[in-house]
Amino acid sequence: MVTIMIMAMVVMICMIVIMPCMAVGTYFFICNTHRKLLVLISAASLVLGGFSIGQ
Repeated sequence: MVTIMIMAMVVMICMIVIMPCMAVGTYFFICNTHRKLLVLISAASLVLGGFSIGQ
C-alpha cells in the first residue's frame, strides 16, 4: 500500500516536471498557427494524468 502511494507521488512529480517542458517544446514546434492542437494535446495529457492518478 505504501509503495503504491510512493509510486503515485513519483509519477505526479515527474508529470509536473515533464508536462511544462513538453508543452513548451510542442508550442515552439507547432508555432502559433496550431494553438487548438496544442490545447488538445495538453488537455489529453491532463486527462491521461488524472486517469493514471485516479487508478
